[in-house]
Amino acid sequence: MNESDAAPHFQHVLPAQASSAGEARAFVARVLVGQVPDRVVGDLRLVVSELVSNAVTHGAAATVKVVVDLSDDGWVALEVVGGGDLPPALSDPGRWAIAPVDAVSGRGLGIVRALVDEVATATVDGEVAVRCRMRR
Repeated sequence: MNESDAAPHFQHVLPAQASSAGEARAFVARVLVGQVPDRVVGDLRLVVSELVSNAVTHGAAATVKVVVDLSDDGWVALEVVGGGDLPPALSDPGRWAIAPVDAVSGRGLGIVRALVDEVATATVDGEVAVRCRMRR
């Protein structure tokens, strides 16, 4: 695993496997505890878990990159980057909704959208990037 930090920008590269969601949560907590309110830490730990899980499940790359950006005093940004094409379901975050209770899947992106203030998706160099921002 590769972890780098050039404050206020931190990144961690993880293998694209299910266990990486837990490691991503721990990384986000290490970076954010003491920098932002506990509520923001908790919410972004959940957000990164959902996004890494999606990247692992639907991506085609061997790794997933998690980036935390604290360069804006009013915001904290979180980005998850994984390989593959941008699926239609990701292309419009404004349409992300939490699936009904009886649905087998489909809650993750709706939860992400409900927790963050802003979210955008893009394909950069053949990799899907999901960038979220929350007010501090």
